[in-house]
Amino acid sequence: MRDCVIGLDFLHSNNIVHRDIKPLNIMLDEYGKAKYADFGASEMLDNLADGDMFQDTKGTYQFLSPEAVDPKVNSYSGKATDVWALGVTMYALTFNQLPFSGDTDPEVVECILTKDLQIPDNRNSSEGLTNLIKRLLDKNPKSRITIAELKSNEWLNEGFHYSLNAPEAT
Repeated sequence: MRDCVIGLDFLHSNNIVHRDIKPLNIMLDEYGKAKYADFGASEMLDNLADGDMFQDTKGTYQFLSPEAVDPKVNSYSGKATDVWALGVTMYALTFNQLPFSGDTDPEVVECILTKDLQIPDNRNSSEGLTNLIKRLLDKNPKSRITIAELKSNEWLNEGFHYSLNAPEAT
């Protein structure tokens, strides 16, 4: 996940929104470092008139944020939606299931919009991890964790000799 945060920070700082973060689009290189793949849905932000605000929906429904699938929302932040998708990815890799699912895309959307996040009892889950997943999957994009907050998150930095904010982490 640290590699994914570093990669997402790199993309966003270079005005790129991935728009389809999910386990299938994360590869490991020969050194075991996670790298993003499949940039088919990605957008360069400097091509947008409204900063990182999008009106269309791209990506895999199960990984889209509530604001991206809510028909009442006119536009949403691509960066915040990437962070949400990273949270869904972390949840899926930790608990081997999706936090919001359904048999059809409309069912998935309804679940994302209305279902409260449930954290399964799991021996792989610590309090720090649970709190991080809750911040990543905050349905309010204004209070959802940011990349800057992720880089200084205690759980993500636990056991490492430098934090993600350190110059050598980039």
